Amino acid sequence: QLLAGQAKLSEKDNFIFLPKIIEISGSAVEPDKNRCYACPLSQAMPDLFSPKLSTETLRPILNFKKGIEHNKKEFLKLGLKMGFSKKNILNAFEKAVKNQKEFEKECRKIGERALEFARKHKIPVVVVLGHPYIINSSLLSAGIPEAIQDNGAIALSASCYPWDKQSGLFKDIYWGYGQRLLQSSWQIRRQPGVYPLWLSVYSCGPDSFLIHFFQYLVYGKPYAILESDAYTGQAGFKTRVEAFLYGIKHYQEQEKKILPDFSHFQENDSVDQIRTSNRKLLAPWMGEASRVLTGFFRSAGIESEALPQGDQENLELGRKYTSGKECLPMIITLGGLLKYLKTHPNEDFYYFMPQASGPCRFGQYQRLFKIVLEKLNLSKRVKIISPTSETGYEYGLEVGSAAMAKAWASAVTTDLLKDALHDIRPEEKITGETQQVFDKYIKQAEELASKKNNNWFNLKNLWGLKSLAKKAAKDFQSIPKDNKKQGKPTVLVTGEIYVRLDSFANNDVIKELEKLGVKVKLSPFREWVNYVNYSRKHDKALSIKDWLKKHLTYWFQRKIEAEMYKTFANTLNWPKDHRIENILETAKPYLRELKPTGEAALTIGLPLLLWQKKEIAGTVIVGPFECMPTRIGETQLNLISQRMGLPVLTLSFHGESLERDALESFIWDLKKIKNI
Repeated sequence: QLLAGQAKLSEKDNFIFLPKIIEISGSAVEPDKNRCYACPLSQAMPDLFSPKLSTETLRPILNFKKGIEHNKKEFLKLGLKMGFSKKNILNAFEKAVKNQKEFEKECRKIGERALEFARKHKIPVVVVLGHPYIINSSLLSAGIPEAIQDNGAIALSASCYPWDKQSGLFKDIYWGYGQRLLQSSWQIRRQPGVYPLWLSVYSCGPDSFLIHFFQYLVYGKPYAILESDAYTGQAGFKTRVEAFLYGIKHYQEQEKKILPDFSHFQENDSVDQIRTSNRKLLAPWMGEASRVLTGFFRSAGIESEALPQGDQENLELGRKYTSGKECLPMIITLGGLLKYLKTHPNEDFYYFMPQASGPCRFGQYQRLFKIVLEKLNLSKRVKIISPTSETGYEYGLEVGSAAMAKAWASAVTTDLLKDALHDIRPEEKITGETQQVFDKYIKQAEELASKKNNNWFNLKNLWGLKSLAKKAAKDFQSIPKDNKKQGKPTVLVTGEIYVRLDSFANNDVIKELEKLGVKVKLSPFREWVNYVNYSRKHDKALSIKDWLKKHLTYWFQRKIEAEMYKTFANTLNWPKDHRIENILETAKPYLRELKPTGEAALTIGLPLLLWQKKEIAGTVIVGPFECMPTRIGETQLNLISQRMGLPVLTLSFHGESLERDALESFIWDLKKIKNI
C-alpha cells in the first residue's frame, strides 16, 4: 500500500525492496518518536545483496529519527521510480501512515484489555520484551509465547504493552526500540502482577548492553532472559518458561522499596570540581596517546595518570563482571579499572571514559561501568567522567581554548611519532633502535603536554611541540637502514579505533605483519577527532554564531595538523597528507548519502583513498568480535575488493590468539599480486 498507492503492480514489474534503516542517534530524541526496528547492520544489507541480483533493487533510506511522516520525500522518490503518479504516491503514504498509527493504537488497546482481564482474574502477565523482528518471528520466538499461555499466564507482546515515556530517564539510550524496551521494563517493575521476559538472539550488539540495563531496572522482581537463534529447539525453552512461572507464583510483591533508575547516572562533575577534589584522574590505555592526554590534564591542574597497557589479568577481571557478549574494549578497560582498584584499595579517583551518540556500543560503556561499580559498592570511590563526541569532547570548554589547542597539537604529535616508528622500523639495520627513538620523543611529548603553559603566548612554537617534531624527524631519518629490507609493500591497518591502537587488544598485529615482510600504516587517532569536528561544523541546527565558531575551530585545528605533518613529511619524504573530506568523499558511493557515518565511513574511505593514490598494497581491518561499524566496513570493502582488486583482510578480536594462518595467507596473496 505504501509503495503502490491505489494502483497495483503488474506481473512484469520486477523489483526487490531492500531498505536502509537508519538507527537512532542523538540523545535528545523523544522515545515515542523512535520507531527503528532494525539492527544497524541493515544499513549495509542493500549493498551486500544488490550487486548479486539480476533485478532492480529499491533502496530507500528510512530514517525514523523524527517519526514516520518525515520519510515522505523518500517514498515520493521511490514511487516515482516505480512509475506512479505523485498524487497516488502521496495518497498511499498518508493512508499507510494513518493505518500504521491506527494499528499501534489498537495494539495498545489489546494490552490494556489484557492487563485489565489479568487483574480481574488474578492471572500473571508476562510481557515478552525484544525487538519486533525477533518476537514476531515464529522461528526466532521458538514457541515461547505459546509456552507462557500453556502454563496459565498471559503472554503480552512488547508492542502491545501500554508503556508511557518518562522524559529524560533514558535519553542517552540511542537505540530507538531499546529506549522503548527499557521504558517498558522500568514501568513493569513498578506494576504488580506483570513480569518481564527478554527474548534476544545470538550476537545481537545492542542487546549485549541493553540486557545489563534491563537487569538493573527490574532488580528485585522475577524476570527471565532467553536467547534464541535459527537452530534453537522449543523443548529447552518450555522448561525454562515453566521454571520462570514457578518463581512468579511464589513471588511476593514488596511495598515501599526504593526502585532503581538511571537518573543518578547522569551526573558529571565539572573541571573545577575535579581540580578541588584531591582525587586523581585515571585514563584507560589506548596507545601512547593516553600518556600525552594525562600529561595535558596535569597541565590543567588535575593530577592524572594513564593506566598501563592491558594484559591477561585485565581481560579475566573484565570478563568476570560482564556477559562475554560485549565488545573487547569494554571488557579490557573495565578490567583495567578493577585491577587498579584491587592494587590501590584506599584510593578514591575519577575514571575517564568518554561517550558518543551511537550507534556504536562505545557510547554505552560509561553506563555499564557505573552499574558494575554500584553493584560492587565502589561507586563512591570511583566517579566516571564522560565528555561526549557531541561537544567535541570539550568538557564545557572549562579548560580554555588555548589548552584545547595544545591538547590537539599533542595528539597530532603522538600520531606522527607513531607514523615515523612504523615507517622506519621495518627497514632498520640495528633491531630496536627505532623504538628507542620513539620512546624518547613520546616521553618528551608527555613532558611538554604536562607544562602549565596553556596560553596563546606559546602558539608560534606550538607549546614546544614544533621544535620536538623537527628534532624527532631528523633522528628518525638518521637511523641506519638495511638495504635488503627496503622496498617492502605497505599495508594499512584500520578499523575500530581502540583495537587498532591497543597492541594487547589486537595481539600485536602490526609487529606480526612486519615479521611477514610488510610495512604498516596505521589509521591515526586524530582521524576520529577530525571526523567529530567535521560533523559538528556541518550540523544544520547550528546558529550563525555557533556555525562560525565551529568552522574557525576546524580550520585552526587543520592548520596545526598540517604544520606538524609537514615537519615530518619534508624530512622523511612522506606523501601529501589527506583530509577527512577526502576520506568521506571516497566512501560516499559505497554508503549512500554517507549513511551510516562514523567509523564505518572512515574504515571504508581511507583504504580506498590510499589504494587509489597507490600508497598501500592492501588493508587489514581490525575490530572487536561482532562490532557493528566494523561489520559494515567489512561488507563494503569486500565488495570494493571484488570490483577493484584491493586486497582486504578482516580480523575480529575477542581476547583469543591471533589468526596467524589468515594473516600469512593474506600476505602471500598480496605479495603474489605485487610480484614480490
